[in-house]
Formats: sequence, C-alpha cells, structure tokens
Amino acid sequence: MTLREVGVFEELKGRGFTVHWPFDDAVPREERRSIARKALSADVFLSGSNAITMDGKIVNVDATGNRVGGMVFGPKKSIIVVGVNKIVEDLDEAFERIKNVAAPLNAKRIREERGWELLPCVKVGRCVDCTAENRICNITTIIEKKPRAIDMTVIIIGEELGL
Repeated sequence: MTLREVGVFEELKGRGFTVHWPFDDAVPREERRSIARKALSADVFLSGSNAITMDGKIVNVDATGNRVGGMVFGPKKSIIVVGVNKIVEDLDEAFERIKNVAAPLNAKRIREERGWELLPCVKVGRCVDCTAENRICNITTIIEKKPRAIDMTVIIIGEELGL
C-alpha cells in the first residue's frame, strides 16, 4: 500500500522499467502467483513493511511469504519503504500495531478488492488468531540485521503511508 500511495510502480513503468507487481489491477488473478515468483528473481525488490522498531528490527506478517521472501533472499537488492506511522518502540509494540491496525485493515482491503470471506479480524477490528482459510497472518518475520545474501536499503518517508 505504501508503494502504491507514493506512485512508485507507475513512475518506474513510465521510465521504461519492467515491474513484476502481482497485485496490479491489469494482472489477471490466475497469473498473480507467476508474477510474484518473477519478482523474487528481480534485480531490485521493492516492498513496504508492517513495522520498524526504534532499534532497527523490521517486522512483517504475510499470507503467502512472497513479500518477506523477496525482502531477504533472491533479488540482488531489497528496498523497503515505510511511512513514519510504521515506526514503533519495540517488538511488543510492533506486534500490537500489526494485530490491531495493519492486519485488520489489510484484511478489509483484500476482502473489498478480491471478494474474499469476511475475516474475524475485520469484524472485530483486531486479530483474534483465527483459523480462516483466507487468513492473511500466516508467516511472521523479524529482520534483525541486513541479510548477507542481499543488499538492503530502508527508506523512511516523513509522512503516514500504508496500513
């Protein structure tokens, strides 16, 4: 959502770059997994993040792992872009933010975009550790230091962006 909000995909396409973004409205649903896999072998992987702690830990929760996988392995370079609303004090606050802000809002957005079932977190506005088939909180990662196999850059934008 952060990358959408800042218009990076349109800008890159306008400059002639190939963009493998599986959630582009122009990508048919049956091709999205294939596009997500292509992104994992791109020269540069762009992503947002759910939370970044004051001591530099990058915390994410994903449904399928394509985003967190691309952040840490595969591409030559990973660029993570976040708004100031993603900065939290510590891991406890990161998980609080993810469970009570990012996950329910993201589940609501996905339901509206894709017509998925109404998840319990959307109903109550916070994570209830559900077992729904379309649960979006399946994989949790904490990047504590830059991975050895990838060049990683974090860009913090001085405004609230994304979920």
